[in-house]
Amino acid sequence: MDLSLLPISELPSAVWKASSRFRTAAEVAERLPRPIRSQVLPFVLLKSEIWAFHDLTDPAGPFKQAVDPASAEKVEAAALLKSDDRNIYVWLLNSALRNALLRRGVRHERNHDRYYFLPDHETITRRVEAKTKTGRNQSAKKVVRQEGERTDAPRDVWWHLAAQLRFEEFAPGSWGLTIRPEFHLTKDGREPLDPRRVGRKVTKRKSRMYNEGYFDAVHFLRYFLLDGGPRLVLPVGRQTITVEGDFPNTDGTWPRITDKRFDPISMLDSDDEDDVLNALADALELDDEWDWGAEHSEDDR
Repeated sequence: MDLSLLPISELPSAVWKASSRFRTAAEVAERLPRPIRSQVLPFVLLKSEIWAFHDLTDPAGPFKQAVDPASAEKVEAAALLKSDDRNIYVWLLNSALRNALLRRGVRHERNHDRYYFLPDHETITRRVEAKTKTGRNQSAKKVVRQEGERTDAPRDVWWHLAAQLRFEEFAPGSWGLTIRPEFHLTKDGREPLDPRRVGRKVTKRKSRMYNEGYFDAVHFLRYFLLDGGPRLVLPVGRQTITVEGDFPNTDGTWPRITDKRFDPISMLDSDDEDDVLNALADALELDDEWDWGAEHSEDDR
């Protein structure tokens, strides 16, 4: 059985802090250059100081316009993690991930601390290429779609595949990136849906999600994060954040459902052309198309 977290094999060993020339994070961000290739520029502005994984003493570095290099100070990560400011280190890790995912059309929603897929520029519906858990090619999966899009009266509800992605330290020096699939609903692909309309829809959807369907989504998100490669590497200056692509394994036994409506073994390699979770729909003999962002048969009232 796989766990829904990815091990971290490399993390920055040092952090720099320096006096900021600006009062807001937006002003700092405006002074940063466009990152080169896969480089990301995470930073935290706290009490008029900028914290970063980049060397802030470098007069030619990306933060040269935002900080006073003469005030820069190097802080060892091990010492920072033992101090009252340890959250700064975690904030920097999460900031690096946000920067990397935004380039790939995934935005972070701060209120619920989750990432969600943005629609394509041309259309609301968005598909993403992926492979099965055993490495076979499969058709692109829908990660954004409008509810009722196949009917004559589509609704003002868009479903977005989303996830909570968090860097967490499980034991001293042992870190992982946890993956928790979720949903994000909007009324036009951008603006969040009224919260009063969200609860019932999401509750009903999650109530029909079994373990295998859940882990299908976890594997799909892993494939996207790693872009099909063996690991995710985020360069931060001369340092690196490296997330390994193999889930840790543990022994476990799937609960059995005796009425034969659910067989997890049959869903290990979903090849459905539409969505990540359609194999689950087949096993449950549901009438509606079932996926991340699926249509609902109930009225939206």
